[in-house]
Parts: sequence; structure tokens; C-alpha cells
Amino acid sequence: WDILIKTKTKDVDAVGKFVIDKLRTVKGIEKTLTCMVFDTLKETSDIGLP
Repeated sequence: WDILIKTKTKDVDAVGKFVIDKLRTVKGIEKTLTCMVFDTLKETSDIGLP
């Protein structure tokens, strides 16, 4: 992947709307892959960069 976007939405329809209305309108984005997570055990924003 070139970029990973994490977003929280109220439902699956909102995910589709975000991808179609926002991401696909960005110049340079040729395709997307959507993966959904339905439960999170631990949430952190630390990505471990030095």
C-alpha cells in the first residue's frame, strides 16, 4: 500500500459514502481496498517510529 487511512463511521453505508464521495475524488487515487474491523482489543496511536 502507498497509504493507510483509519476512520470510524456510524455504519457500513457511511464507509461506502466516504470512499465514493471523498477518496475517489482525490487526484492520484486509482483504486481502494476497504477492510473493516468490528471489534478492537487495544487502541493506540503509537506507530513506533524512532
